[in-house]
Amino acid sequence: MAALSPILQYLSPLQSLTFIAAPALLTNACSLMILSTSNRFARAVDRARLLAQTPPGDGGAALARVERRALLLVRSLIALYTGVGAFSASTFTGLIGSVIATAGRGTGVALLTEISLGCAAIGVFSVATAGLHLVVEAASAYRGLLLEATTITRHRPTRGFKPEAPDP
Repeated sequence: MAALSPILQYLSPLQSLTFIAAPALLTNACSLMILSTSNRFARAVDRARLLAQTPPGDGGAALARVERRALLLVRSLIALYTGVGAFSASTFTGLIGSVIATAGRGTGVALLTEISLGCAAIGVFSVATAGLHLVVEAASAYRGLLLEATTITRHRPTRGFKPEAPDP
């Protein structure tokens, strides 16, 4: 039997399961972020369809903004799906390593631990990337709302405006 590394010699089965819990929780967090990002993407697509139906010239700039937002959301979704896969792989390899370590076989435990940590690192990087894209997209959405609000208030009638009386 191969000798266990000094760290693995002192891990109980419950302690080794804590290495599995963190990636599992992060997988759940990514899934929730995917849900909200998918909803934001669906709203951007709806907005793009609405703007595409406006007369030419009226919504060109707004449509370009919405397309950029949709692209950022797609990139965020790709990064989040990568994070889910990486955290799932980290959880799975950590579980296998834990079972092997608990069984008293040291063969491959160090490698599985390194793979698990590498997968977790990829997952963290993916979630951070998605978060950055989502911040940029939210700022873009805010700027778009400000521009639309400015346009609406510019075209609003002034205080002295009196609507015509309806025809009898």
